[in-house]
Amino acid sequence: WRPAACRRPRAMRAAAAACDAESVEAAPRGHDWASADWNWGYASGSAHDAAGELRGRLSSPPARRAWLVDVLAGGIVPWDETQLALALLWQRATREGRDAGFGEVLARMAAGEFESPAGQESLLEEIERVSMGLGLPEGLDAELAEELMGGGRVSFEARRRETAVLTALRMQFVTLGM
Repeated sequence: WRPAACRRPRAMRAAAAACDAESVEAAPRGHDWASADWNWGYASGSAHDAAGELRGRLSSPPARRAWLVDVLAGGIVPWDETQLALALLWQRATREGRDAGFGEVLARMAAGEFESPAGQESLLEEIERVSMGLGLPEGLDAELAEELMGGGRVSFEARRRETAVLTALRMQFVTLGM
């Protein structure tokens, strides 16, 4: 979601970074991790429904690749959907013994610690901190990382998107899924 004044045709979205700070404060939250209805980690509730829908849309490497390109472009994929995808990725990595520290971040996310604007800043710092311990992307993920990274993004919103994409690529999101 972006304020009306910040909406651009897809070709111009990369240049809309000036609107990013406004988007953080004004964006409606589609997923409320602090809500009892969200019910993260259980087979019922809005988290379960949203996870199933997102997994269905991102069930193949080409779909995941295209989705990450859209995340990085800004204004196409809402942050709450990006946050859900990261949570699903971290959940899977933890089950597979590949938890580099994201299990703790996920537990804090599920507890609703990151729901305020200041909490979102803290979440970004935690993602950056933990992802620094991950290896470099490999295979399809490395190809996409090389293609997408290094755009000189400086706003919070752009940094948040780039950090999420790079973290996903380091965790082999395109190759392995979530």
